Amino acid sequence: PLFYRILQNGIRDLQRRRTVRKRFMVWLPGPKDDPDNEAQDPMDNVADATPDAPELLMQAEAMRKLETSLRELPARQREASAEAKRLVARAEQIAETPALVLDLGSVDGEHLQSLLEALKGEFNGVTFLAGHTEGTVSLVCSVSPAFVSKFQAGKLVQAAAPLVGGKGGGRPDMARGGGRDATKIGEALGKVRSLLGA
Repeated sequence: PLFYRILQNGIRDLQRRRTVRKRFMVWLPGPKDDPDNEAQDPMDNVADATPDAPELLMQAEAMRKLETSLRELPARQREASAEAKRLVARAEQIAETPALVLDLGSVDGEHLQSLLEALKGEFNGVTFLAGHTEGTVSLVCSVSPAFVSKFQAGKLVQAAAPLVGGKGGGRPDMARGGGRDATKIGEALGKVRSLLGA
């Protein structure tokens, strides 16, 4: 009797497994006409998610670059902060508005943007910075909250950018623009000064 009980339990287990497998195999891809094949496991059809060697190498290289960039970030921020302090000394008063309207020469838009961020805590007024690299002119502008009712950064950039052969715009407190003609940066800055009331 013990042998028959073990055999019956085994048969019941097999039938239960087949019933459950049939229910789930309907939803899985692959052959469904072989319910007796116990060796066939749907997980065998799943692609191996382990990345191959070239992909692992590319991921490692990307991680190295990211870590290097993250290490350099504080140094760049410190550099921008120090340069922002030097720029504050060049501020001028244009019709009762403190202003920094400067051509910083050979610098790109990202550097100008980081300077603008650093100047937020250092300078209260209108900041308009221009720079150029590889035939591209970058313009950035910020207006402190106390002056937003008089001047909007987006409008200042919209007025200056066409003079350097480009366009731009943004929010009342911060805006960006660009162009292609670095020889006209002085003219664009003159336009900004005139709009500020010079």
